Amino acid sequence: MAVRKRGKKWICELPNGLRYPNGRPKYSIETFKRETDALVYEARTKDAINRKTYARKQGAPTIGSVADQLLENKRNKIKPRSFDALQNRIRKHIHGRTISQLKITDLTVPVYKRFFNEIADEVSVANAYKMVGVLGQIEKEARENGDIHVGVIELLALAKRPKRKKRVGRDVPTMAEIRRLLASAEDGWFRDMLVLAIFTAMREGELCALQCDEVNFDTNVVTVIASAGPKGDVDETKTPAADREIDMAPIVCSTLERRIYSVDHGSNVTELRSSRRIGFVFLTRLGKPPTPASVLRKWHQLQIATGILGEPGHYTGAYAKEIKSSQGRVLAKAGPVIKEMRALNPTIVPGRIAKELNARGITTQQGRPWRREGVIDLLNWYDGKHAKYNFHSLRHFSSSAHRPYLEHKELQEMMGHANIEESLGTYGHILEKPKGRAAKLAEIEKWVLGGPQPTISNA
Repeated sequence: MAVRKRGKKWICELPNGLRYPNGRPKYSIETFKRETDALVYEARTKDAINRKTYARKQGAPTIGSVADQLLENKRNKIKPRSFDALQNRIRKHIHGRTISQLKITDLTVPVYKRFFNEIADEVSVANAYKMVGVLGQIEKEARENGDIHVGVIELLALAKRPKRKKRVGRDVPTMAEIRRLLASAEDGWFRDMLVLAIFTAMREGELCALQCDEVNFDTNVVTVIASAGPKGDVDETKTPAADREIDMAPIVCSTLERRIYSVDHGSNVTELRSSRRIGFVFLTRLGKPPTPASVLRKWHQLQIATGILGEPGHYTGAYAKEIKSSQGRVLAKAGPVIKEMRALNPTIVPGRIAKELNARGITTQQGRPWRREGVIDLLNWYDGKHAKYNFHSLRHFSSSAHRPYLEHKELQEMMGHANIEESLGTYGHILEKPKGRAAKLAEIEKWVLGGPQPTISNA
């Protein structure tokens, strides 16, 4: 970095992070009329570099080009499923918007907020936070290339997603609701999967990918080593800690025995055989393993049939106050068509409605043609019926049910968490009731005042 005179003007040369083919660094030149202005600019730039807030202006790449470079560097270095998700998000929300033409050095807080609000309004707040994480990866790539020294996402810690404490009856099913769901579920692969989710805390992807040889009836252990993606593609588990062994309760053993030794796995189990089957534990009537999307659809339909509903037309999960439902916006377009067709035929089937919606150019919230299963969900929204919980809530219920009877380390291993703090921080506040806490305080009080020492327990 240097200030020198060129003709009648003063220039300040700054390294811009790029290099010539021979390895020599390239410089950006700022021109000033007075030497004082050039010296002030040099001093401010040096201070910005020391504070890691300097970003070069000349020759800075666009956000879209950095995103493409990020994909090239991530290819074959991360899981195929993760790479596909990253590629789809960049193609849809980066290249599909004007932000892709913006220089990486022009990404400021106001630009970030506009970008976040666009995705939150068009898709959901949850997806908006995912894209904040993608922007953070793009800024990290630019920083490693010397384009910027620090990014907006890193500087303001914007990628951290806000969380609120989970509450039984709102985010976690109650014991009475679980009993109603088990009593209402029809015999078959989905009910058996429901039993495993309740008593083992396995994720829906792990249940869909469960193989028969991963169940050991001699030691009563289920080994989790794989997970299925949204389209049913089987890959590694979510994290290394998710590879685990889970002890089976008696109901889990009997359920898996019927699944593994049964002849017809797509419907009710009517006949058993002596030899073990190989392949996936859960199979649909078509003989194929279910996908997490099909599991979620059946889970929502079961809640609606049982009468476990949330607020009509509103998401009742952790982001109820901030999510603007894209399903509601689709319903605003499809609602008049549904009303018109029901007026002509009150008993019209969902398949006919799907054909009519496709003929009129009305797509789903993902921009895809309508199918019968999607129209069933749409009709439930139209009638004001919305499932109260997502499938992951069964994992929360399982942890809360097992927590009083397991050591901290046992709970962590069962949930597949990387550390105990994650288990207790996520579920600790919903597991111990105020009465139990008050009783413990009373025991401690008696001990301090001369009574017997209370028993030490983590429950």
